[in-house]
Amino acid sequence: HGLGRWLSQQLKPIVTALPSYVASSSKLVDLLKKQQFDPTRKISLFTCDATSMYTNICTDHALRVITTHLRLHKPVANIGAIINGLD
Repeated sequence: HGLGRWLSQQLKPIVTALPSYVASSSKLVDLLKKQQFDPTRKISLFTCDATSMYTNICTDHALRVITTHLRLHKPVANIGAIINGLD
């Protein structure tokens, strides 16, 4: 649990800095309200509810994707320690 908590703490600022990160459904509504949509274009919004999302993620694949992202983008100084924690 200690390593998991530490990794979560290290990864949180990286994840929240991603342009695709939305903190909550109310934040999404706020973002959408600020958008200027062309009324002549058909726009669709699709949503879904995730059930047991984390238990359905392939852990090995997820760790490879996260490690690759961290190596490519080097978003923080202690990237080596984070990657070691993921390994």
